[in-house]
Amino acid sequence: MAFFHARTALYALLALVTITVFTGQHLVPPMDRDESRFAQASRQMLKSGDYVTIRFQDELRAKKPAGIYWMQSASAALLGEEDIASYRFVNLLALLASIFMLYHIGLQLYAPAIALAASAAFACGFLVLAEAHLAKTDTVLMLVVMVQQWALMRIYLDREKTTTKPSTHWIFFWIALAAGILVKGPIAPAIAIMTITALVIWHRGAWWIRRLRLGRGLILVALITLPWAVLVTAATDGAFLDIAVKADFLAKVQSGQESHGAPPFTYLALFGVLLWPASLLLPSALLHIKAMLTRDSTRFLLAWLVPFWVTIELIPTKLPHYPLPVVPAAVLLLLWSADRVVTLSP
Repeated sequence: MAFFHARTALYALLALVTITVFTGQHLVPPMDRDESRFAQASRQMLKSGDYVTIRFQDELRAKKPAGIYWMQSASAALLGEEDIASYRFVNLLALLASIFMLYHIGLQLYAPAIALAASAAFACGFLVLAEAHLAKTDTVLMLVVMVQQWALMRIYLDREKTTTKPSTHWIFFWIALAAGILVKGPIAPAIAIMTITALVIWHRGAWWIRRLRLGRGLILVALITLPWAVLVTAATDGAFLDIAVKADFLAKVQSGQESHGAPPFTYLALFGVLLWPASLLLPSALLHIKAMLTRDSTRFLLAWLVPFWVTIELIPTKLPHYPLPVVPAAVLLLLWSADRVVTLSP
């Protein structure tokens, strides 16, 4: 019965978030220069009918792959191309799907009450809500990473099971990873690789990775991502991928791009703000780190969270939305620690 109550509360939460974010998307004017550029490039894609090459005014825009522009163009075609909220609507849908996904990831790991509490804390988080109001790519990236990590989690947690029924989780993993590439390049694959590497080191064995079906998976990723990559390379004589790799990705890794540089541990210093209000539970989480290391569920969440967080701390370029793909793992760990405090209390 508690499960059904939790599901009812989840639907109420989704309705409340829809009203709040939808209203905000219409009332808040464009406040971020990147948001305006995303929306304008998507509008030009819609008006020109060129869904291969991305342009901002007369310039080639090689900041991100075409995935987010396809979604924003489709949204604007349905809702109207003049209103900035039409381009933001994609992020509202991505946020609602992310809340739903977080709840189901929580159900796989913990009791329905914890899953629901984590979903609520996640849905009202400062960083999550802020990004959901902007016509940018990061909320969509967070969603596809969550799907990818959910599938990887199921494969990891089921690694000891022997069953004749074939699992389809590997298909979801590779499709989500391919979607992540089309949305924001190497971020989704990097998180997957870091998570797998951390778990392999932890268990001192990689035999369970065979369930990912690497060969078939890479073929599936190629079938999804290569057609656009080939077309945009041909259309721009190789300029798009050259700019995307050298002028965007490598520039951010090597130095603080566009005056966005900051020292290591910046995100850690801002943890309380970025994950507010869930960050209030950080002291209880720190008290239960040893317990986190003894459970497969929390081990997986740590493998999802820690390597990527360390990586973005070391990269010179710092932007507030960079931690977003691992926020779901952090929120689940924080809520688990709070529940453990309550459970262990006399």
